[in-house]
Amino acid sequence: PCSNTVVSNIAKIATVKCPKIFGDTVRAVNICAGRPFSLDVTATGAKSYQWFRNNVAITGATQPNYSIPKASTSHAGIYRCRVFAFNEAICDPTYTDSIVVTVKDKPTITMHPEGIKLCAVSTHTMRVKASFGETFQWYRNGIAISPDGDRDSFVYNNVNTIGDVFYVEVGNNLCPSTNSNPVTIKSVIP
Repeated sequence: PCSNTVVSNIAKIATVKCPKIFGDTVRAVNICAGRPFSLDVTATGAKSYQWFRNNVAITGATQPNYSIPKASTSHAGIYRCRVFAFNEAICDPTYTDSIVVTVKDKPTITMHPEGIKLCAVSTHTMRVKASFGETFQWYRNGIAISPDGDRDSFVYNNVNTIGDVFYVEVGNNLCPSTNSNPVTIKSVIP
């Protein structure tokens, strides 16, 4: 006898979802030392996470959020996160875009400008040196000098017998600025 019925074994079909990262990852974090920063990833199909700094796995950084409560310059670097799939054999490795973290210290003046009180002098050059100093603004009697007041040195060509007080503000665009000690420039009458 013939039959049009076919019996087969029951098949189990499983679907594998590979990780997919959503949203725009922050591309850069620029902060002053001592401030917090946080990096986040939002993904579906994720079994686990691993954050990297300069391509080295960060011990214990296995959550979708990586936070530093008080950054130091040693935290600067290039970060990214690997999102692991439930089945790594089927899915390609999934990483966030790189995130450049810049951490700077507040400028510290290592050499303050020096004043003068000399006879018959008409010109004086002042210099400042600072760690983490990138921007400079010189002041004469409390007023910003422009032009030419934006360098690490300033040449004053009008030394007089009344005297002028100078200082320089040193910054780096991330941290509060630091002011040098004020100096007096004066030509004395013999």
